[in-house]
Amino acid sequence: MKITDIGIRKAVMRIYRLTIHSIFYFVIITLLIALFIGVIRTTLNLMVLAGESDLMTGFKEFISAILYIIVIIELVKVFVEYFEYERVRLGILTEVIIAFTLREMILKVFEMNVSGLDIFFWSMAIFALIGGRVLILYFNLDKSETPYVRKIRRTLRRANPPG
Repeated sequence: MKITDIGIRKAVMRIYRLTIHSIFYFVIITLLIALFIGVIRTTLNLMVLAGESDLMTGFKEFISAILYIIVIIELVKVFVEYFEYERVRLGILTEVIIAFTLREMILKVFEMNVSGLDIFFWSMAIFALIGGRVLILYFNLDKSETPYVRKIRRTLRRANPPG
């Protein structure tokens, strides 16, 4: 390799990192704006709910807005984790999918036209995702862990000692 090749690679990698960081900053700002709008919308829905005669419709809208905010918070967490570790962790993505699946299941239940079999399958999917998250914690698939994750892992290992 020539010295000019190394210099070109460094320049390309620098441009790449700058581009990726710019895109992620834009996405985080967009998600924070969506979160802010969601909180305002939820507050306004709560005020409307207090004065509405058909409480069930207003309550469904309120629950939908709250669950939307939870999913947005989880997405913001994914992007913040990316900036902290410069990679997306499998455990965090699993948590986002769990939150999104729970949101969809709860909304289906509030529509009141869901069968028992549908609820069973939604529940099985959620249990499978939670089981996947526990396995990720137990087998240390997230290499960069927080003190909270270390505490959970120690608790899991004490409860189920190897051998």
